[in-house]
Amino acid sequence: MSKLVFFCVGTGGHVFPVKNIVLELIEKGISSERIIVFTDARGKRYLNDINVKIFTYDFFYSSSGILSYFGKIKKILISVHFVYKILKPLKISFIFTSGAYIAPIASLISIILRIKMYSQEQNIEAGFGNKFASYFSKKVFTSMRS
Repeated sequence: MSKLVFFCVGTGGHVFPVKNIVLELIEKGISSERIIVFTDARGKRYLNDINVKIFTYDFFYSSSGILSYFGKIKKILISVHFVYKILKPLKISFIFTSGAYIAPIASLISIILRIKMYSQEQNIEAGFGNKFASYFSKKVFTSMRS
């Protein structure tokens, strides 16, 4: 049975789109056993009421811009390894990320495992994470119209 993998972190603005998609999939008859969500402690609090496999991890995020990503490459690679170990033995249909600082990790995982990735940007101006992910996404969904 192939898995559907979602990445969302941080605030409700990044988590609620994933939560709503997951709830819709379950309502449409997709087994909750097929769904995996990766999030952080902040995001997890919005997902406590859904019955899917949720992995919570302290993913790296930058409060000082793009340069700090380069300074924390080791932490990013450790995060990628954490996700890789979980997903490697599984058959995965796709990866979906709602952006933010987890989007580059989702992108790297999609490249390593050769899995299609889709991303979503809800802000009028994309942040670094989604700009990076957009180069590797099969399709980017947006909530704003420019």
